[in-house]
Amino acid sequence: MKNIKAILFAGVLTFLLTFTMLCVKDAITPTMDAYTWTETTHKVRAGETLWSIADEYRPEDVDRREYIEAVADLNGIDAGMIYAGDNITVLIPE
Repeated sequence: MKNIKAILFAGVLTFLLTFTMLCVKDAITPTMDAYTWTETTHKVRAGETLWSIADEYRPEDVDRREYIEAVADLNGIDAGMIYAGDNITVLIPE
């Protein structure tokens, strides 16, 4: 019975710590709304992905996935569907 209680306690504690860490991360990571954005055009070069393009334009404290989603939505594309030579609209902070 002691083992079951210890395992249950450890599981609850792990859940609470994980939940708290996720909440704190979201609280300290600015969202896209924390910035005013300007649109500019980027010509996709060979080997580039939205991930690498995001690293070029987004502020480091903005979540990369959120930036990629915003750029993909702005261009009406799937996040993985860009090709060398494409002109895409990206966002830069003002």
